[in-house]
Amino acid sequence: MFAEDKNTTLNILESESENITNSASIFKLSPRLLASVIYADRRMNYNLLDHTLDKTLALQGRDNSIGTAQIRVSTAIWIEENIHNPDSQYYIGKEFEKFIPKSSFRIEVIENLSKPDQNLLYAAAYTSMIIHRWEKAGFSIIDKPEIVATLYNIGPIKKDGSERLLHSNPSANEYGYVALDFYRSDFLRDIFPE
Repeated sequence: MFAEDKNTTLNILESESENITNSASIFKLSPRLLASVIYADRRMNYNLLDHTLDKTLALQGRDNSIGTAQIRVSTAIWIEENIHNPDSQYYIGKEFEKFIPKSSFRIEVIENLSKPDQNLLYAAAYTSMIIHRWEKAGFSIIDKPEIVATLYNIGPIKKDGSERLLHSNPSANEYGYVALDFYRSDFLRDIFPE
């Protein structure tokens, strides 16, 4: 497992603060929650060498994580499919569809993920979709950054295509605890309020 240096991560969050805040606002999230999720993913699963080749490898067919929010190509495709599907359990409403384009080709998805502002919109949409699904099932996780970050990391859908169990007592993984530590800390609190 790889990790990005904490100060580097904080600098990236600060430099992308406007995009993070705008994306969070569009998808009705607290900027601090979105920043916490991104912080955990970069701190726990970021490889600088991979980063320099992310787009190139994705264009060659690899399911890489791309951009500030480290969104996998397959995850971005899933987001696009579900944000435009009113029958999906993860559909959050027609008003959000315009922010995430429906791509015709994989290369379009990769290009979208390569743009910092668009990358962060995918991250905010994904986070919002996860929270929405849990609320729809009767379990609010909006005030549990550790659970939101865990689900962002592992995904709401298992590799076999089944949905992860939604229940009243979810537990966090190490990504979740890193997100929670950031969320509760004073790091960048003036930039990312709750």
